[in-house]
Amino acid sequence: MKKTVALIIMIAVIISCFTGCENKTVAFDDFENLAISAALSYRTLVWNGSMDTDTPEFAWNTAGWYAAYKANLEFADEVVLSEDQLKEIQNVILTGEAVMTPPDDIDAEAETRDGKTYWKFPKINDDLHSYLGVISEVNCEKAQNNSYVVTIRDHLRFNVVEETVFNIGFKEENDGYILSEFSRNEFIDLDFTTDLLYDANHLSNLFSIYDNLTITEDYSSGYGSLVYSRKTDNGYTLWMDDGSSGFYDEFRFYTSDNATGKVSVMPADTSSDWLDDYIATMRLPDEGADLIRLTCTAEEEIFYVDHGASSTVYTIDRGTLALKKIESFNEKDESNFIAKFSYGDKLPEPDTIAAWKGPLRTVSLKLLYSDGETLGLSFTIPADWEFDVYEYCPWGTAYLDEDCTEPYEYPGDEIDYTIFVSEGE
Repeated sequence: MKKTVALIIMIAVIISCFTGCENKTVAFDDFENLAISAALSYRTLVWNGSMDTDTPEFAWNTAGWYAAYKANLEFADEVVLSEDQLKEIQNVILTGEAVMTPPDDIDAEAETRDGKTYWKFPKINDDLHSYLGVISEVNCEKAQNNSYVVTIRDHLRFNVVEETVFNIGFKEENDGYILSEFSRNEFIDLDFTTDLLYDANHLSNLFSIYDNLTITEDYSSGYGSLVYSRKTDNGYTLWMDDGSSGFYDEFRFYTSDNATGKVSVMPADTSSDWLDDYIATMRLPDEGADLIRLTCTAEEEIFYVDHGASSTVYTIDRGTLALKKIESFNEKDESNFIAKFSYGDKLPEPDTIAAWKGPLRTVSLKLLYSDGETLGLSFTIPADWEFDVYEYCPWGTAYLDEDCTEPYEYPGDEIDYTIFVSEGE
């Protein structure tokens, strides 16, 4: 009798053990793929907006992306989760009970197989194949135990890439795991106008922050140039490439093409600081232009202006509004010009710029008008440069004497001289 009772107890224990094993739920532990799926879910639900992750909508959408992402990894024929898998994922994401009825805006289809319920996500599957690997890519790095950094890189128009970085973590709680961290880099667009851009990109404002400016220009034709600018004692200077041409204060200079290589110079403006609102601001959009946002990062804001047959994309510094890059595209969104702006680099100093620190001389002009009026001007220039009187006074004839009998010829280096220009001769 005792043996019979013991046998019955043993059988009961064995049955109980098997029954317990059948009912026990294995805790969800595929955290890396769930982190990727949660990031894709959030990104495609709100893009640059925000939402509460402790909602059935997010939990269901994330489960759908998990099913689609896993199926894609495993080259599976269908995107499907068992109801148990769906519940496990919801238990990780939601603080409350799992919600087994899909929200209205989640396209999920229930299907019964061998008495068990499975869920299919056809729309999310379509979304994955039209999004991931087509216009976007995803990368996941493990930060620490059950914590991940997921980066989604969206390839936008005009070769612009928008990076969305998620920090996602899971922790053990009550014999399972829960979503304990979910954050994303913020997308806060700057509120600025063309007027603010113009103000920020005046040289006087730029050079209160940076020492100098270098503009690297590249054209699709293969032509390119370098433009340098910095502050002088009285204004600003700008030169291109090797310094054979450029501006210094109110003057424009250029090297002759002939064998002498003589540098010619003439006033470009009446003000020594006229370049202040010329170099960078001339490249900005017209006043009142529609500035269309593309993306932003912690350091940059990127927007474009649609001109109809072409578009111009601008990248500016978020802190200073200083230009960082301008790129022009044709009607096919093909790039045909790029200008990159860098600040504070060590600049070369060509002879044409160094010349202004060397010996200088005074060239005087006396303008003789046909109505008898006269005007005297004087200019201080490097001692071995020639004042280009014919370019500056194309309306008259130049002489070396006031009687206008000795036609102008360059009088030589390192001496002051006067040019007389007669109108109508």
